[in-house]
Amino acid sequence: FPKKELTKNEELRLATYYTDIYYNNLPFETAKTLSKDTELLKKSDFAYYILAKAYLESKVPSRALANINKAIALNPDNLNYKKYKAQNGENGSGSNRYGKSGEARYINN
Repeated sequence: FPKKELTKNEELRLATYYTDIYYNNLPFETAKTLSKDTELLKKSDFAYYILAKAYLESKVPSRALANINKAIALNPDNLNYKKYKAQNGENGSGSNRYGKSGEARYINN
């Protein structure tokens, strides 16, 4: 669970960002918009998690890693963030999100 409770409006904004990534197929645009939503990012570790998802779907793994690490730093007790990080990069098994191209090999613990 996210560390801080958000207002209904903030929750709605995050839901809209998530929807834009996966249902409206706008991950790059979402990353660009959410990265400028500093008010929400200052308040929410979950916002960094969604931003990481947007960057990874946009195939910008270095920014995805930076943002998932911020989410983890703000809320180290959230195992979903650590799971997401492990599932989308090299985790010791030699596999990664983008196959053998090495595009997602940004996650080395």
